[in-house]
Amino acid sequence: MASPDNTPAAAPVSVVRRHPALRRVLFVTWTVFWIAAGLVAIEVGSRWWLHPWHQEVGNRHLQPYFMTGGYYQTPLPGVRAENVLLGPGGPETYGYRRDGSAYVFGFDRPVASVAERGTFLFQDRIDVANAAPQPGVRRVFVLGGSAAYGVGASNRDARWYAVLERELNAALADQIHVVPAAMVGYVSTQERIALDLMILPRAPDAVVVLDGWNDAALPAVFGVRPGDPYDQGMLYGEFYSAFGGVWKWLAKRSHFARYVLQRRIAKAIERQRQQIVVDPSRIAEYAASTSSVYLDNLSRMLRRCKDEGVPCAAFLQPSRDVASAAAVSDRNPLVLASYERIRQRLVDPARVHRVHDLSQLLAADDRLFVDKVHFTDAGHEAVARAILPHVVTMLADAAGRR
Repeated sequence: MASPDNTPAAAPVSVVRRHPALRRVLFVTWTVFWIAAGLVAIEVGSRWWLHPWHQEVGNRHLQPYFMTGGYYQTPLPGVRAENVLLGPGGPETYGYRRDGSAYVFGFDRPVASVAERGTFLFQDRIDVANAAPQPGVRRVFVLGGSAAYGVGASNRDARWYAVLERELNAALADQIHVVPAAMVGYVSTQERIALDLMILPRAPDAVVVLDGWNDAALPAVFGVRPGDPYDQGMLYGEFYSAFGGVWKWLAKRSHFARYVLQRRIAKAIERQRQQIVVDPSRIAEYAASTSSVYLDNLSRMLRRCKDEGVPCAAFLQPSRDVASAAAVSDRNPLVLASYERIRQRLVDPARVHRVHDLSQLLAADDRLFVDKVHFTDAGHEAVARAILPHVVTMLADAAGRR
């Protein structure tokens, strides 16, 4: 349409062009939308592709020093939510409740001893663990890490300590209860604390310890000092950084954020490991450190049981990496050196407190393992039968001393 003087009419100016502020708002909104859409796509993709490897384990939840971390560990076969006291994902410390940003003790009854705090250890059999000693009924408490806890078994009744309980009841006149007090990720330092504070006050008739692999593996795998629970040093730098709280919040809720944080931690641990493995003398020193801490803890646990008049037997758990002749591509030289050093020192005839070596027990068949260290049902049964005669002898000797 032309104007009266035959000059072309100007095109109408859009509302957006007439209002620069509105244009900026729309640009920011559009940018935020696509950033949010991209983050959602990344998270959905990470949940799809990373789901089997990067998620929280819904096992018995966190315990400062008593329990391992849970936000960044990878899932283990057979580990399911079993927090019957507070429900899955409960407070980070049993007996505490969350109030805003803090955990406070949920005081609902008088407390007589610190041993009452240990009920988280016995969730599978709390009533049996807390029962007073009875004539004709004997209780054997089990300590250790995930292998001792029964990871890898197809069901609870297939776990080695359940098999052991059935065999003991078939072999002995008394009624025998085997009470699992093992915990996924435990090292001997935590077992030593649990024995002294949680198990001995409950007057056990015997104690069985099945462990060793975590003491050898966790320092090398998680970059902590030998004997320390693996969450004690892993994330200090992140938690005390300016964005530590944000990282923790994101990692609990986002697969992608957890994956990024895991990668950062893994790189730092790998740098530390490489600084050690380049020097054979440092590997030897490292293995000597891990084995010394483990054997010191085990010796003191056995001595403590002896002082209390409680029979105790300790067993070095089997490992596929050591027992199997098959090549394993991802073997960790620090783990193998530490485990082998523990095994060598166990057979030292000068040792007063002996630990039974089961490292070669399952060497005949790789199929007895579900992974490097956890057993199939057949493996659990083999472990139970290897431990059985020692427990029968302990209980018989204890009965003879009555």
